[in-house]
Amino acid sequence: MSQELLSPSDVVQLEPRLSGFEGDLFFPKAINLSDPGEVMHLLSSAVRRAGTEFVRAPAAMTTVQLDTERGYHIECDMPGLPIERPVCLTAHGFYLCPMQDRLRVAGLVDPGAAVSSVGQRNARRLIA
Repeated sequence: MSQELLSPSDVVQLEPRLSGFEGDLFFPKAINLSDPGEVMHLLSSAVRRAGTEFVRAPAAMTTVQLDTERGYHIECDMPGLPIERPVCLTAHGFYLCPMQDRLRVAGLVDPGAAVSSVGQRNARRLIA
């Protein structure tokens, strides 16, 4: 995927409400879904109209050992979004993603733990 290195003034030109960045990478061809649930609804409706039938597959008889990776995000209702495109705060390890009338803060993970005390700490980090 193509990328461009941005200067601090380039960042502010793309996202006027962001300042204090030393510069960053920009992915001009990247896309972001502001409402993934609506996209899936439209997609499933289209394939049904095309004659596709969804059926439940029979249960598999093979046991597969899986590990976990618990991801964390928070969403804030925000009709006036502060950004126009996803922004990664690399120093903190998470993304700010504009959604339909809300802002998603995502990217922290807790690998290898189905149940973990890390969850509350990660949630507090995202909120801060």
